[in-house]
Amino acid sequence: MSITPTLRIFSDLCLFRQRTENVPTSNNLLLGTAVALVLFCILSDSHLYNSSYSFPEKAFAYSLWAMLLGTVLLVILKSNGVAERWRQTATAIFGTLALTKLIRWPLASGVRQDKQYIEEMARELVEAINAGIADYPTPVVQLSIAYYMTWAIVIWALCIQSSILRHAIEVPLWIAFTIVLGYSVIVFPAWIVILNVLM
Repeated sequence: MSITPTLRIFSDLCLFRQRTENVPTSNNLLLGTAVALVLFCILSDSHLYNSSYSFPEKAFAYSLWAMLLGTVLLVILKSNGVAERWRQTATAIFGTLALTKLIRWPLASGVRQDKQYIEEMARELVEAINAGIADYPTPVVQLSIAYYMTWAIVIWALCIQSSILRHAIEVPLWIAFTIVLGYSVIVFPAWIVILNVLM
């Protein structure tokens, strides 16, 4: 399987010009997209923001996240009677998420700085409240363009997943989007809880 046509499929999925059923059914491609997703998550450090984690710990954490996501996709497809579409659907979602993570990669350091800035402002505000300072000025949050661009990419990634899922389970787009939001709300906290137990 040539790399260029495969990358074109994923870029077309990201641009909503491709359907899930056109993704090649291949265990190697599924594994490759999962590995790419884990690698780009590590590079962009998109969820952990914990620099104390070593590379192997981050690799384990993001591999666990990908497995949880794959499991949830399997449950969704099985409950809709189309479990045979799992490899294509998981490959499509892993591949497109890997591309959106790659796009977010250059923004990661700016987002980390914004996160530290917000945490510092929150600490100052809590200290002022605890000290009984009544006239503490209302904080003005000034975030970088990277922060807003990252959120735009996150919303785009949710829309891509919705489009992929819509074709896989043959439901209207708004239902697919609701399912994607639902599993995002379930997978992420479950992943954090498991990481807190294991790490």
